[in-house]
Amino acid sequence: MLRYSNRVESQLIILGPDDKPVDRARIAPSSIRSEGEKKEIPQELSDILVKICDHNGKATMEGDDGSSLDTICVDSGAFGRQYVRSMKNGEPIVLSPVGSLKGRLIATDRAIVGGKTLVVLSRAIDAKTNFSTGEAVVLTDADGRFEVPAIVAGETTIELRTTDKDRPRFVLEDRTDPIIIKQGGVDEVDLGIYDPEREKRSGRVVDRAGEPVVDAEVFTRGDTPVTIATKTDRDGRFTLTGVPRSRFFVFVKKQGYRFGGAIVSKGEELIDLRIAKNDEEPIAPMKTLDPPISKAVKIDLARKVLDPVVERLIQSGDESEAVRPFLALARVDPERAIELTDKNLLKNRSNREKIILYASIYRAKDSIEDALLFAEKIETVRLRMHSINHIIQRIPPSERQTKHDVLNHVIVFAKNDKDPIVRVVYLGQFAERLFENGEIEIAAKLLRGLVEDARRTPTAGTSGAARGAFAASLCLIDLPAALDLIKDFPDEHDFVAAHGNIAHKLAGRSPADSERVLSMLKNDRSRDVYACRVCYRMASIDLPRARKIAAAIVDDTLSGYATGLMSEKNGTRKL
Repeated sequence: MLRYSNRVESQLIILGPDDKPVDRARIAPSSIRSEGEKKEIPQELSDILVKICDHNGKATMEGDDGSSLDTICVDSGAFGRQYVRSMKNGEPIVLSPVGSLKGRLIATDRAIVGGKTLVVLSRAIDAKTNFSTGEAVVLTDADGRFEVPAIVAGETTIELRTTDKDRPRFVLEDRTDPIIIKQGGVDEVDLGIYDPEREKRSGRVVDRAGEPVVDAEVFTRGDTPVTIATKTDRDGRFTLTGVPRSRFFVFVKKQGYRFGGAIVSKGEELIDLRIAKNDEEPIAPMKTLDPPISKAVKIDLARKVLDPVVERLIQSGDESEAVRPFLALARVDPERAIELTDKNLLKNRSNREKIILYASIYRAKDSIEDALLFAEKIETVRLRMHSINHIIQRIPPSERQTKHDVLNHVIVFAKNDKDPIVRVVYLGQFAERLFENGEIEIAAKLLRGLVEDARRTPTAGTSGAARGAFAASLCLIDLPAALDLIKDFPDEHDFVAAHGNIAHKLAGRSPADSERVLSMLKNDRSRDVYACRVCYRMASIDLPRARKIAAAIVDDTLSGYATGLMSEKNGTRKL
C-alpha cells in the first residue's frame, strides 16, 4: 500500500522554458521513491494532493522535504500537461518547450472515425529539465479531426484508447515515419484507422514446380492477438481474415512438405508461398541474422553495466551475489573478468576458479594461447582439466600440430596425477581429442591402458559418474567393453546417463550401434531426451534412421525439437 507522508512541506517553483514563473499551474505528485523503488501514486490520491501555483510559480506540497517525490505532473494552459522530475527543495522545475498538433483519422468506413479517444504522448530531452514527457487526451469530432493546443516538443506517439463497449476493437495503422512536434510550430498528421476483424490478405501456396498445394494449413502466430489459420483450396489459394495492416509473419505446413513461411510486408496485397517436398532441397536455405552490434561495442556496454554492479556487490561483502555478474562479464569480456579476479576481490577460491573457468573457455574463441594461460590459474586439477578439454575443442582442425602439442603436454600431466577420477575421466576425453586430430592409434592405446583403472572405479556416486564418462570415451574403440563397465550401475540416473551418452557419441559414427544402445533405456521420458541428441548427430550420415528415431519419440514437444535439431544439423540437406 502506498503512503504519501505529510510530515514536512516542500516548496516547489515552476518556471517556463523562458525561466518565467508559470501562473496558476496545477501540480500533483505522480510517483515517489520508496525503499529505492519508483512507485506510481494512485490517481485518486494524486487528485487529493493537487496544488495550484501562485503568480510567482510557487506552491507548497506536503511530503518528506521533497526527497521522496520522483515525478510531478504539471498542468498548464500554455505548456500542456508535463511530467517532470522533482528537484531539491526550493530548486526550480523548468518545463520543456512545446508545440501544437492537429490531425485527423482516415478510414475506408468514415463512420468509425468520430468519437474516438486518442492519447498523445511526447518525450523531450532538454538541457534545463534533463527529463520531461508530455501527455494530452483528445476526442475526435464527427469527421475524425482532433487538435492538441500545447504538448512537449519532441518525438511523439499516438495511441487509440478503447473501452469494453468499443466493439470491434479498432486499431491505428503503424507509421513508417515518426511524428516530431517542433518547438513553437503546428504540425499536422493523418492517421489511418481500421477494424482488424475485417482486414483480409489473400495468397497462394505452390510447390517447387509452381503447382498448387491443396489443403495446406496457413497461419499466423505472434503478430496477432490470436492465431489466425485457414487452409488452401484446390487451387492452393487462401484468405486470412483479421490480420494487421503492418508487417507480420505467415507460416504454412502440410504433411510430406517442408515447413515454410514468409514475412508479409505492409501494403503487400497477395502472399506468395512456395514450399518443397521433404525429399527436395529447401526453396531457400535459412540463416541467422548478423550480430546487431560489434564485439567491441558489446564489451564496452558490458563494462559500463557490470563493473559498477560487481564493485557494489563486492563492497557489500555478499560474494554469492557478486559471482553472477562476474560470470556474465566472463562471457563477454574474459580479460576484464580475469583482471578483477587477480585482484582477489573474491575471497572464496571456488568462486574465483569458477569465473576463471568461464573466462578461459570464452577466451578460447579468439586466442587459444590466452585461454590456456587463464586455465593454468585454476588450482583445482579436475576443474583445470575440464577447462583445457574445452579449450582444445576450440582449436581449428587446420591447426593439427597445435592441438597435438597441447594434448601431449596435458596427457603427461594427467597421467602423473594421483586422483583416479582425473586419470579415467580426462585422459578418456583427451583420447577423444586425439581421435578428432587423426591420431587414432595413439588414442586407442591410451584408452586400452585405462580400462583396468576404470574397472577398479566404484559404480556409484561421483566414481560411478566418472566410470560412465570413461565408458562413453571407450565406446569409440570397444563398445562391448564400454557396456560391460556400466551394466551393473545401481543408480537408475547413472545408468540412463551412461547409456544415453554412449548412444550420443556413436550417433555420428555407428548409427546402428547408437540405436541399439538407445533402446536399452526403458523409460520413455529418459529415452526421448537422449533421442533428440542422437537425431542431431545421426541426421548427417543416416537420415532415414534418424527420422525413424524421431518418429518414435513419445513426447510431441521433444519430437518436434528433434526434427528441428536435424534440420539445423543438415542445413540445406534433404529432410
